[in-house]
Amino acid sequence: MNKIRLILAVIPGFVNFTSACQVKPKIGVIAIDNEVKNSWSVLNPIMELCADTEVKAIILFIESGYDSSTIGYSVALSLLKDITALKKEYKKPIFAYSETNLRGASYVLALSADVIMTTPVTILGYMGLSWSTLNESEKLKKDGWNPSNVHAGKYKYYGDSQLPVNPEHLALMQETVDIRFKDLVELMVQARPVLNEHKAEWIEAQMFLGLEDGKQSYFVDKIGDKIDLIGIVLETANLPVKNLHEINYEIKKPVIDLMEKNKINDKKFNIGVITVPYLDLPGWDYSKLLVTLLANPDIKGIVLSVDCSGSNSSGLMSNLYEEILKLKKLYKKPVVAYVEGVAYSGGYWIAIAADHIVSAPLCRIGCIGYKAGRWDCTQKNKKEDKVFYPIVSGKFMNAYNENIAFGDDAKQMLQNQVNLHMKRFIEHVENARPQLKNNENEWVEAQIHPACIALKLGLIDQVGSAFDAVKFINKDVVFDNVNFVFAELPQAKKAKK
Repeated sequence: MNKIRLILAVIPGFVNFTSACQVKPKIGVIAIDNEVKNSWSVLNPIMELCADTEVKAIILFIESGYDSSTIGYSVALSLLKDITALKKEYKKPIFAYSETNLRGASYVLALSADVIMTTPVTILGYMGLSWSTLNESEKLKKDGWNPSNVHAGKYKYYGDSQLPVNPEHLALMQETVDIRFKDLVELMVQARPVLNEHKAEWIEAQMFLGLEDGKQSYFVDKIGDKIDLIGIVLETANLPVKNLHEINYEIKKPVIDLMEKNKINDKKFNIGVITVPYLDLPGWDYSKLLVTLLANPDIKGIVLSVDCSGSNSSGLMSNLYEEILKLKKLYKKPVVAYVEGVAYSGGYWIAIAADHIVSAPLCRIGCIGYKAGRWDCTQKNKKEDKVFYPIVSGKFMNAYNENIAFGDDAKQMLQNQVNLHMKRFIEHVENARPQLKNNENEWVEAQIHPACIALKLGLIDQVGSAFDAVKFINKDVVFDNVNFVFAELPQAKKAKK
């Protein structure tokens, strides 16, 4: 009798199982835990399992909680679209299973499966979005600290905990959350229409267990343990195995580890992927990656995978924008930006250098502005009976000294600098996307927009998934003919050790 081989495609952070002998047919298993922060780490192994003709079914074993360290809604929705396309192309059943947590974005990911199964005590629900700020301006003021800021862009500081709460900013934050949540609900109902009939039971972020009466009938398909799951998988995939001891587990190494570079595959369509986090490294690191990938004749295009809230250097952003334009012209290869999270300020500055911008649903785009400033601790020094005696060579030498009151002249000098930085930023935005000249009032004040609104304004070109970014580089390429060549910056490597 044939034996089943469970291939375990481990996402970084998941505990490996013991390998077993190689037999056929196979069932693929991808374990998704709290270390998963982007769609690439899930998309790559599932593409390989789908393309493997010996794999007859795939299980998404989801054990991701719901907090800032776990898979987000934009990532989940991107994967939902791509996994749905993979199912259609390869005609393989996909199962989602969780033992403890299937809530929030984790549940959205599970919607990509044909069958969703949990244990009786798996936590479900908790569907919702939040965006908050903890204001500490009064405490700082009492302690003698006062932020002195200059900026370009009316809304550049919204959500800043160091400044007094601005009701207008709070209203804009609420509006953004409401628009994104409406988009989320529509996409969930589209993926699982039965959810619409029971919307009142989950739309307010309620949490419940799989064993609660009625919940399993619309939120999930089956309740049971892993033995029950395997039985359903075997039955659905028409695999003639009667004895569970005939199933062997085998480790499958992570197909993608963003700490390493994947190798070129001469038989496939190679695409370079550069992750773009918060940018606080010298531009040499990015320039080297761009040149290395674009100069390689085997790499047909580049995806800038953006989840970036900005940078500590407008000079870095401005130069990278110019460098990407020159490198595209020099090597004549397409570059597409794929936003999976946020593209604020410097993150958006990088994105507009691409030929095309794709955003996953629910991402936030914009914050086109510039700010500078410093602390003023003169009141704190006064409380502590400290007196500061400045000895300087020029009037503005203490412009950044927190022990000196931020005078009008110094503030105006910095404001002039900020305005010039902002002028260059706006010039780059309008050069890259001329259509934005017609609606400056919608973005030039550092407004932040959900992806669906950013698309209408022209800030991005498409709301889609990771594979939509790939399709821009080559519209005819198919899943099983793509090889991603990943590159990551030294800072990310260091942070993961």
